[in-house]
Amino acid sequence: MAGHSLLEQSRHMVVREKTKRDPRAFEAGAEQVLQRVRRALTAVVQSVPGENIARPAELAKALNVDNGLAWKVSKAIEGDDPFRAAQHLPGTRGVQILLRAAKRKRVAAAHIAEVEEAFVALREFVRIHAGDRKSFNMLTTGQSKTRRAEADLLHRRGAFEHLSYVFGVHARTHLRTYILWPSADGRQVDAISLVGYVDVRRIRTSVPWRITSMHSIDADGRMRTDFDRRPLDPECRPGDGLPLIRRFCSDPLPAFRTVRRVSGLVEHLLAEERLGNTGMFTCLTGEIVRAAEPRFRDEAHRQAAVMARVRTPTASLLFDWIVHRDLYGPIRPEAGMYSDVFMRDPAELEDHDRMPLRETPEYLGTGTTALATSGVPRYAELIEYALDQVGLQGDDFETHRLTIGYPPIPSSVVMTHPLAAGGS
Repeated sequence: MAGHSLLEQSRHMVVREKTKRDPRAFEAGAEQVLQRVRRALTAVVQSVPGENIARPAELAKALNVDNGLAWKVSKAIEGDDPFRAAQHLPGTRGVQILLRAAKRKRVAAAHIAEVEEAFVALREFVRIHAGDRKSFNMLTTGQSKTRRAEADLLHRRGAFEHLSYVFGVHARTHLRTYILWPSADGRQVDAISLVGYVDVRRIRTSVPWRITSMHSIDADGRMRTDFDRRPLDPECRPGDGLPLIRRFCSDPLPAFRTVRRVSGLVEHLLAEERLGNTGMFTCLTGEIVRAAEPRFRDEAHRQAAVMARVRTPTASLLFDWIVHRDLYGPIRPEAGMYSDVFMRDPAELEDHDRMPLRETPEYLGTGTTALATSGVPRYAELIEYALDQVGLQGDDFETHRLTIGYPPIPSSVVMTHPLAAGGS
């Protein structure tokens, strides 16, 4: 009778169920099979008669194989991270070429046989747990102990390129800046909120690209949008809609329309425009917000937090928290990035939605001199202009910058710092 017996099918189902329930089954099994492959490859390389191989070029010359194959093998066996090695392992054809070359150099048959058996075990493991090598490489990247930031950036860049096409728009830089200082009563925080997109390009017409206005969220997840706010640019009147800072925007700018959500959140939607470079534009907006948040800890506010909501495919997120040195005292912000795939409203940030983020906030010191960046033209000048609108000096402010390449969408990036107990 063809196929498995009922007893065999039941046994396989139990094994798969155990594997499914053990959260470390993949990690432990992958490490074991990858270490076996690395040991086998190392033995072959070290057994080439009369050779002392230390570099990929030396391996290529010793076995008379392609430089690319020699590089893969060398990278796979160096270091002590088997999950990192998985990204460099040659495929079936590459292994065959390597072993034929090793046989010609009279490498011991036992070493060659062990490589063949190790790769058979690897292919079976890949079949069971991942289905194909591409999926397996993604799984092992998530387990790697070294160079995770590089791997994360590689995959995020791929997502940026594909989602630019899917969503029909992308930008070179997404700017999100908060400038905070004590309010007149000393108990609240006043703020300047800057949102900007540099070199926005349309990939297709009629895409729902938008800018979201500032909102506040307390510790219980309640959202507040009813601020005392006005445009930063005095030439922009409160009723004009999008609070553009025209001197820092490209000219001409496309048209926007304003939409107010049920939650009270205001969004500004981009009107249809030209495609590609001929329709490319830079858009910077700014608002002055009074009494945006409590300055000290209370039942509803336990930490100071600023958020950048990422909804547009962008090559770089530039996220600055510029704080008056008298507001909180010295701070060391922590950063987090959260998936918004299952978010029901903007007030929700759940721990189980937290995404990998290797980047950390960088302290840039006081003043505006160190703020210049190629990602946002005239950025230091923009901050000086913003501070001048409220009569403040850059030397009184400290900047903490978080830069993320190709941030995933949709996501929310936050920087937080604990609030101190109430002052007198």
